[in-house]
Amino acid sequence: MPVQSGTCRVVREVTVAEGRFTPGHLGELTQIVPFEMVDAVLAETGAVQHRVRDLPSRVVVYLLLAGALFTECGYRQVWARMITGLDGLAVVTSSQNQFVTQLNFDQLAEIWKQGGAKTWNQVDSKFPNEQLAIFAPDTESGTYDFFTEEILGDPDEGAPKPRSDYTASSDDNTLVQGIEGEANSWGYFGFAYYQNNKEGLKDIKVAEKASGPYIQPSAETIESGDYPLSRPLFIYVKEDSLKKPEVGQFVKFYLEQTPQLITDVGYVPAPQDDYTQGLAKLQPFLTS
Repeated sequence: MPVQSGTCRVVREVTVAEGRFTPGHLGELTQIVPFEMVDAVLAETGAVQHRVRDLPSRVVVYLLLAGALFTECGYRQVWARMITGLDGLAVVTSSQNQFVTQLNFDQLAEIWKQGGAKTWNQVDSKFPNEQLAIFAPDTESGTYDFFTEEILGDPDEGAPKPRSDYTASSDDNTLVQGIEGEANSWGYFGFAYYQNNKEGLKDIKVAEKASGPYIQPSAETIESGDYPLSRPLFIYVKEDSLKKPEVGQFVKFYLEQTPQLITDVGYVPAPQDDYTQGLAKLQPFLTS
């Protein structure tokens, strides 16, 4: 007896998330891989994302899956990263302050951690029993992220959480004004803002260890890397875009001119080798 052929339709009912987790936001992956499954894996491994504050771990998992499964989201979206300069985070107090000249990472952690020091003598017994007035970037700031990880460590590895009971602002000028006006203030922001407001501020030398050396932020110590809170500045360019002549030429111009211009906005030029490497990375796109 001949075998009859036909089609069989299998229907599976799944629950999809709402809001930013709907299929419209994350493609069809939430239907193929239900979000309950992702949440169960995250709960089992404890791999909860702390630093990407408005992008929950669940979303990161779906983005990684999309990048691995769909080439239009994966290798074609590769970005070239090039160093354009250097910056440092200045740790500061008011120019009115007479007792703070240097702090090490442990003391900075005592100030910055959740439940940390409320008075200066809790930071160092030699300091007076004066209330700490803290002014620092808000949680949306990359400066906040950098400082928190450098001083407290990676929260995913059990590091202390940063405190939230301080005056936060995304505007560095607001932070400068607050610190200037309080003799017992403490805060941090980009070295450029300190340079532009030296009159009302006092920079604090920083050391990774209590034994020192304690380093003052300057263009020289940031460039050499001796200052512990130095960091590179990058530009990111999608490699597909670099294939366009106008984009490649613009990035070439950018890298060639930045060493001469970057000091005008308070940043520090990177070593020449970094610009040379960036231009070398760019060269294949200019000649293709």
